Amino acid sequence: MKSLYSILIGLMLLSCLWQTAEAIDNDICADAIPISTNYGYCYSPIDGADLAEAAHEGVGECTIGSGNTSPDSWYVATIPSSGTLSIETFGPMDSTMEAFEGDCDNLVAIDCNDDDGVDGASSLIQLNNREPGEQIYLRVWAYSNNVNDWTICAYDPSATCTTGADLEVNTSCLDEETFEVILSVDGLEEGATYTLLDSQGQTIDAGLSDAEYSFGPYDNAVPVNFSILILTEGAECGEAFTNVTTNCSPPPSNDDCVDAIEVTVDIGGACYNPVEGSFIASATQEAGLGFCSAGEGDPVDVWYKAIVPETGLVNIQTQGQMLTGMEVMTGEDCSSLSNVDCDAPGWTQASVQLDGLTPGDWLYVRVWDYDLLSLNTWQICFYDPTLTCTPATFTSGTQCDESSFSILVEVTDLDGEESYVIVDDQGTDPSESFSEPGIYEYGNYAPETNV
Repeated sequence: MKSLYSILIGLMLLSCLWQTAEAIDNDICADAIPISTNYGYCYSPIDGADLAEAAHEGVGECTIGSGNTSPDSWYVATIPSSGTLSIETFGPMDSTMEAFEGDCDNLVAIDCNDDDGVDGASSLIQLNNREPGEQIYLRVWAYSNNVNDWTICAYDPSATCTTGADLEVNTSCLDEETFEVILSVDGLEEGATYTLLDSQGQTIDAGLSDAEYSFGPYDNAVPVNFSILILTEGAECGEAFTNVTTNCSPPPSNDDCVDAIEVTVDIGGACYNPVEGSFIASATQEAGLGFCSAGEGDPVDVWYKAIVPETGLVNIQTQGQMLTGMEVMTGEDCSSLSNVDCDAPGWTQASVQLDGLTPGDWLYVRVWDYDLLSLNTWQICFYDPTLTCTPATFTSGTQCDESSFSILVEVTDLDGEESYVIVDDQGTDPSESFSEPGIYEYGNYAPETNV
């Protein structure tokens, strides 16, 4: 029977030299972007800088989330007449923020915050009894350089609304792929109007006095952030709504334990055949199953299963952009499960290393989105960490073009194996099968990708 040998090139930084991207506009304190103050609540956030193109100025004392080395961006806010100011970031990026008094030539750190923001991953700094008109400088970076989109806002939480209007937000499905947001406004003062702003402070509609207003459409499960700004004579007050969403699509096929997707355990000491993860945002909660809990996303989960190999050793890992939580259980079926292990670090993807298992037993694995923020693609992989095949003799390098690179693999000795394929940890389709030594090109990767 023809055997197939798979070569895994793991965790090597295979890249080429491209032109360095231009720095962001607010890369240093002296170029800090001013943030206007909102009153009552954050209703006009601004886009955060693209930290993938930022540098580290070398200023600051806070080291949380690699704050002493991570690329950062700078903002400046002014203390309002109340002496009270809150500065808050919003995800999906897991941010960290440091505040300073003084000026750029004489900065004094006064606070640093990681996860006190509304979503548990963003940052919130609250300042009280400050001098009105004082400027506060803010340094923001991605926790452990895990860059993503984000916004920032400064507001005076002591300001109060003068209208007393009751606001209610609901959603309604338009079809299986989109939904709309429905805002109900009750008790609006006579003569008052309201304005709807999107997450960037841009106007959705203005001069409204309707008791009910609908807007959209939005794609399934995409969080909608918006604000309502109520205007009366000589006064304004904002209220923000974050992560308003729904899902109109049917749940994934492996929404329940009994429908767990069976995954083959890779052999050869590493993961080389990851399975594309299900769209967790459309999953539902299955009551009564599971022994551990962590993060906002649990227990809305999806299920996988695999058979323990003869060695009794299995490593299970998730990968991709979504922060995952994972629980491993064993049992004859879904009615007799017992816990084996859990992992939900909250700052990276979940993974477990299991030993002493009974060969032939079923492993059941449930996975969830840790913080309900990362509606991104992800993969899961089961593999036996012991090396059970003979390595071929090979070397590798890279070949570049203007915007990507590929791997060049030179195999000089099959060492008794009849054929081999090349696979990676990025979910790329495997190469065709090769049966003799030679030089082969594989992949098409973005610059600086770790492959």
